[in-house]
Amino acid sequence: MRRRRPACGWESGHGPHEFAEYRKWDGEALGPREGGPGWCCGWTAAEAGVCQMIRQVHVAMLEKARPDRKFRVEVTIRVASELRALYLPDTEDGDDFRLTHLHGAELLLIAGPDAGMWQLVEVLPPAARGMIPS
Repeated sequence: MRRRRPACGWESGHGPHEFAEYRKWDGEALGPREGGPGWCCGWTAAEAGVCQMIRQVHVAMLEKARPDRKFRVEVTIRVASELRALYLPDTEDGDDFRLTHLHGAELLLIAGPDAGMWQLVEVLPPAARGMIPS
């Protein structure tokens, strides 16, 4: 699975523009663009927000990582849709494309009061468990 990025490399929200340098997500110039200036079609606020979410999840998991800890990223349907749009399937048909984990944390769809809500939670042992007869 490959992640989409704006042509200029700058992952903060921005409109279409001509660019002559490759840039990091924070706008820092990495160097001149090979072959002269190009055109970047822009990057929406939602795309920038999902990139920021991915970085925040990654940093939080690195800070709290231990072998006995498991995490889950809970996202609303809008966040899941934006996140899925940020990744490209490895296959040409894309039919078997499922985004189920983010930096080792399981993705779980939740209902939330805000359509753009997401949260990283530690998976605790269940308070109760059982089976019902079939």
